[in-house]
Amino acid sequence: MKLDKALMMKTLAIGLIMFFAAGCSPRIYNNGSNYGNYTRPFVDKKLAYFVWENDAFVEIKPENPPVSKLGEMGFLKSLYYTVKYPPLARENGVQGAVVISIIVDETGKVLSSELKEGIGGGCDEESMRAIQTPLAAGFEPFIWNEKPVKVRIDMPVKYRLE
Repeated sequence: MKLDKALMMKTLAIGLIMFFAAGCSPRIYNNGSNYGNYTRPFVDKKLAYFVWENDAFVEIKPENPPVSKLGEMGFLKSLYYTVKYPPLARENGVQGAVVISIIVDETGKVLSSELKEGIGGGCDEESMRAIQTPLAAGFEPFIWNEKPVKVRIDMPVKYRLE
Protein backbone atom coordinates (compact mmCIF):
# COMPACT_ATOMS: atom_id res chain seq x y z
CA MET A 1 0.00 0.00 0.00
CA LYS A 2 1.47 3.34 -1.09
CA LEU A 3 1.06 6.28 1.31
CA ASP A 4 0.21 9.69 -0.07
CA LYS A 5 2.80 11.98 1.58
CA ALA A 6 0.87 15.16 0.72
CA LEU A 7 -2.30 13.78 2.31
CA MET A 8 -0.37 12.77 5.43
CA MET A 9 1.18 16.25 5.74
CA LYS A 10 -2.20 17.94 5.25
CA THR A 11 -3.77 15.70 7.91
CA LEU A 12 -0.92 16.49 10.31
CA ALA A 13 -1.27 20.24 9.62
CA ILE A 14 -5.04 20.14 10.23
CA GLY A 15 -4.48 18.26 13.49
CA LEU A 16 -1.93 20.82 14.67
CA ILE A 17 -4.18 23.73 13.69
CA MET A 18 -7.04 22.20 15.67
CA PHE A 19 -4.66 21.62 18.57
CA PHE A 20 -3.57 25.27 18.64
CA ALA A 21 -7.11 26.54 17.97
CA ALA A 22 -8.34 24.70 21.05
CA GLY A 23 -5.92 26.79 23.09
CA CYS A 24 -3.75 23.81 23.95
CA SER A 25 -0.07 23.84 24.57
CA PRO A 26 1.84 20.67 23.77
CA ARG A 27 4.27 20.73 26.68
CA ILE A 28 4.12 21.64 30.32
CA TYR A 29 7.46 22.54 31.83
CA ASN A 30 8.69 22.50 35.39
CA ASN A 31 11.99 24.26 35.78
CA GLY A 32 12.66 22.63 39.16
CA SER A 33 11.96 25.85 41.03
CA ASN A 34 9.08 26.66 43.32
CA TYR A 35 7.39 28.80 40.64
CA GLY A 36 5.32 25.85 39.48
CA ASN A 37 4.44 24.52 36.08
CA TYR A 38 3.84 26.73 33.08
CA THR A 39 2.89 26.27 29.49
CA ARG A 40 4.95 27.54 26.60
CA PRO A 41 3.54 30.77 25.23
CA PHE A 42 1.33 30.15 22.19
CA VAL A 43 -0.39 32.05 19.42
CA ASP A 44 -4.12 32.37 19.76
CA LYS A 45 -6.05 31.66 16.56
CA LYS A 46 -8.24 34.74 17.20
CA LEU A 47 -6.35 37.00 14.84
CA ALA A 48 -7.80 40.30 13.64
CA TYR A 49 -7.31 41.46 10.03
CA PHE A 50 -7.51 44.98 8.62
CA VAL A 51 -7.08 46.28 5.05
CA TRP A 52 -5.91 49.72 4.01
CA GLU A 53 -8.82 51.65 2.49
CA ASN A 54 -9.31 55.40 2.17
CA ASP A 55 -6.19 56.21 4.21
CA ALA A 56 -7.18 54.04 7.18
CA PHE A 57 -7.22 50.39 8.25
CA VAL A 58 -10.68 48.79 8.15
CA GLU A 59 -11.37 45.47 9.92
CA ILE A 60 -12.36 42.55 7.69
CA LYS A 61 -13.24 38.88 8.12
CA PRO A 62 -11.40 37.24 5.20
CA GLU A 63 -12.32 33.75 4.02
CA ASN A 64 -8.67 33.25 3.04
CA PRO A 65 -6.51 35.20 5.49
CA PRO A 66 -2.97 36.38 4.71
CA VAL A 67 -0.49 33.49 4.66
CA SER A 68 3.18 33.54 5.63
CA LYS A 69 5.64 32.24 3.05
CA LEU A 70 6.45 29.62 5.71
CA GLY A 71 2.82 28.47 5.54
CA GLU A 72 0.42 28.79 8.45
CA MET A 73 1.89 25.88 10.39
CA GLY A 74 5.47 26.89 9.58
CA PHE A 75 4.82 30.39 10.91
CA LEU A 76 3.17 29.11 14.10
CA LYS A 77 5.85 26.49 14.73
CA SER A 78 8.64 29.01 14.18
CA LEU A 79 7.09 31.43 16.65
CA TYR A 80 6.12 28.73 19.13
CA TYR A 81 9.62 27.28 19.35
CA THR A 82 11.32 30.69 19.46
CA VAL A 83 9.29 32.38 22.20
CA LYS A 84 10.16 31.60 25.84
CA TYR A 85 8.24 32.36 29.03
CA PRO A 86 10.33 35.09 30.73
CA PRO A 87 11.57 34.07 34.21
CA LEU A 88 10.46 37.42 35.71
CA ALA A 89 6.92 36.85 34.39
CA ARG A 90 6.82 33.33 35.87
CA GLU A 91 8.16 34.54 39.23
CA ASN A 92 5.53 37.30 39.41
CA GLY A 93 2.62 35.27 38.03
CA VAL A 94 2.25 37.41 34.89
CA GLN A 95 -0.29 35.90 32.47
CA GLY A 96 -2.33 37.19 29.57
CA ALA A 97 -2.03 38.07 25.91
CA VAL A 98 0.52 40.28 24.20
CA VAL A 99 -0.93 41.65 20.95
CA ILE A 100 1.45 42.44 18.11
CA SER A 101 0.35 44.45 15.06
CA ILE A 102 2.04 43.38 11.84
CA ILE A 103 1.74 45.51 8.69
CA VAL A 104 2.31 43.78 5.35
CA ASP A 105 2.43 45.69 2.05
CA GLU A 106 0.81 44.77 -1.27
CA THR A 107 3.80 42.61 -2.28
CA GLY A 108 3.85 40.59 0.97
CA LYS A 109 6.81 42.43 2.50
CA VAL A 110 6.55 43.03 6.25
CA LEU A 111 6.72 46.80 6.75
CA SER A 112 6.55 46.83 10.55
CA SER A 113 5.66 44.98 13.69
CA GLU A 114 4.82 46.81 16.88
CA LEU A 115 3.43 46.14 20.31
CA LYS A 116 -0.28 46.93 20.42
CA GLU A 117 -1.13 45.56 23.89
CA GLY A 118 1.33 44.39 26.53
CA ILE A 119 1.26 42.58 29.86
CA GLY A 120 4.73 43.35 31.24
CA GLY A 121 7.12 41.05 33.06
CA GLY A 122 9.32 40.75 30.00
CA CYS A 123 6.54 39.12 27.93
CA ASP A 124 6.18 42.15 25.65
CA GLU A 125 9.88 42.21 24.78
CA GLU A 126 10.03 38.42 24.40
CA SER A 127 7.05 38.40 22.02
CA MET A 128 8.57 41.17 19.90
CA ARG A 129 11.93 39.34 19.80
CA ALA A 130 10.41 35.97 18.92
CA ILE A 131 8.09 37.27 16.18
CA GLN A 132 11.03 38.55 14.13
CA THR A 133 12.11 35.00 13.16
CA PRO A 134 8.90 33.97 11.35
CA LEU A 135 8.31 37.50 9.99
CA ALA A 136 11.64 37.42 8.16
CA ALA A 137 10.12 35.04 5.59
CA GLY A 138 7.43 37.56 4.60
CA PHE A 139 3.89 36.84 3.41
CA GLU A 140 2.14 35.97 0.19
CA PRO A 141 0.44 39.09 -1.21
CA PHE A 142 -3.03 39.38 0.32
CA ILE A 143 -5.79 39.64 -2.27
CA TRP A 144 -8.94 41.58 -1.32
CA ASN A 145 -11.63 42.48 -3.87
CA GLU A 146 -9.47 40.91 -6.59
CA LYS A 147 -6.40 43.09 -5.99
CA PRO A 148 -3.37 42.92 -3.68
CA VAL A 149 -3.74 45.22 -0.68
CA LYS A 150 -1.81 46.39 2.35
CA VAL A 151 -2.96 44.49 5.44
CA ARG A 152 -2.56 44.71 9.21
CA ILE A 153 -2.68 41.56 11.30
CA ASP A 154 -3.19 41.80 15.07
CA MET A 155 -1.70 38.63 16.53
CA PRO A 156 -2.13 37.68 20.19
CA VAL A 157 0.62 35.63 21.88
CA LYS A 158 -0.75 34.15 25.09
CA TYR A 159 1.19 33.45 28.27
CA ARG A 160 -0.45 31.13 30.79
CA LEU A 161 0.78 29.58 34.05
CA GLU A 162 -0.65 26.23 35.11
